[in-house]
Amino acid sequence: MSKSLQITEELREQLKKPIGKLIAGNEEDLGQAVQVIKQSIHPGGVNGLIVTVGDVVAKSFNEAKLPMDIAVVDFVVKRVETFKNISEIGFTKSEPDIVVKNPKGTLTPQAFQGVKEAFREGGTLDKVPPYIIRVIGEEDLLTLAVILAAPVGTHVFYGQPNEGIVDVEVTQSKKSEVLKLISRFI
Repeated sequence: MSKSLQITEELREQLKKPIGKLIAGNEEDLGQAVQVIKQSIHPGGVNGLIVTVGDVVAKSFNEAKLPMDIAVVDFVVKRVETFKNISEIGFTKSEPDIVVKNPKGTLTPQAFQGVKEAFREGGTLDKVPPYIIRVIGEEDLLTLAVILAAPVGTHVFYGQPNEGIVDVEVTQSKKSEVLKLISRFI
């Protein structure tokens, strides 16, 4: 991708609906949803990689001691800067593995490249999981980039405002669906 893509208002409305399976939970405390996820993941319920997109989801996974292979965070919750660093989200690392810029309502080439790098580098021995992508701007739309870049079988978890956590199992069909959505960006 050579240029930044902007979401349209029509797509913004469409993307307010979950693109995977909604696991209900209270937004301030996603513990109930995370417990449902924990039961499906352990023992051996999920065979692929696990990716979280969003600070509250990542924090909830950390609090429940659920493993993540990749986490995408921006330190902002509902347009309010909520965290100052990744340790406040519950990570033991002091710095993210990569920082990308991605303004609100866009998907930048840098963001796509950062996601691709996370899948390439996240499984290497010199990286301590999870591989953390820190977004300057907004991370919401990176869910789409993650689904496109992820191997089939990956589970991508992201927050659904006021409803809980969405679990997207990456399949070829889901990748095609997301590619069609992205092709409608301007």
